Amino acid sequence: MQAMPCLYKTLAERRYSFPDNEIGNHTVGAVPCGCPYEWIFWDIILESRGSPLRLPLRMDLLKYYSGNLYIMAMDKNDSDNFRVDLRSAILFMTVIPAGRQVSFSPSGMIRFFPVVGLMLGFLMLCSDLIASLFWQPPVVALMDVLILILLTGAFHIDGLGDTADGIFSHRSRKRALDIMKDSRIGMMGLVTVFSCLALKVAGIYSVKEVCSGIETALILLIVPAYARAGMLFGIRSLKYGRAAGGTGHGFFQKKLPPKDFFWILIPAGLSLFLGFRGLLLNVVFALSLFLILMFYRKKMGCITGDMLGAMTEVMESTLFITAGMAL
Repeated sequence: MQAMPCLYKTLAERRYSFPDNEIGNHTVGAVPCGCPYEWIFWDIILESRGSPLRLPLRMDLLKYYSGNLYIMAMDKNDSDNFRVDLRSAILFMTVIPAGRQVSFSPSGMIRFFPVVGLMLGFLMLCSDLIASLFWQPPVVALMDVLILILLTGAFHIDGLGDTADGIFSHRSRKRALDIMKDSRIGMMGLVTVFSCLALKVAGIYSVKEVCSGIETALILLIVPAYARAGMLFGIRSLKYGRAAGGTGHGFFQKKLPPKDFFWILIPAGLSLFLGFRGLLLNVVFALSLFLILMFYRKKMGCITGDMLGAMTEVMESTLFITAGMAL
């Protein structure tokens, strides 16, 4: 089945007016009736006079964020769902091209976060191999981290800085969430970002010094995958913290089923080839995941998109440092 274009970048690209008794005098984009899709129904979030207006409507699945209209569908063909959800995850988490006009499928893309991590790890590994032909390990380690930043568009780093500014502001939960929404970075955010990036560089350099070539390659693949797999547990374990909606709102519409954790088995399986170092990585992954989520629960009682990104960055730094231990 041919996938229907489901993402319109601006409202001007396609416009349909709904009756006043449905959503008021608003004009938003929509997919024409009669399309070969099985629609799920979602709340529509419209910007109305500066404040979000949430309306549960039985109509084509729409999501409107900050001037962007996302039209989300689930194709009746499972193989099409697989491709759409994977491409959606790639476009959401990276700057890697994955096609145009791909549907934004929050609940569908979550399961592929570890797969996107593996892709990032593979591209970082390729860059590492090329850079190693020309530079010494310290420079190569720095370039590996820069490649990750470029491939993700600093997506998670932005969340790390915002989360650090909010959580370490020693303000109320509501005020901390407001601080996280501020696009400006504060001192705590700056220090935290620098510290995490420094730990990554040091960890990768140490990995290259103490591990064999095969072990290094496996670690560069596994760590980005595990770091992004951690987000699935955050989404499953904590409630979303912004009642008015936000970047991560769509991920919390339903509880993740156990089958969505299937792709975590890939980095877990690869870690078996690392022997004791792989076992240590798994233990530290589970322990750091538990501690971060407990900290979030105690400090904020919720989680947001920024906090998911911060968790990814912290876990990535922790795992690289752990993998580089001289055992």
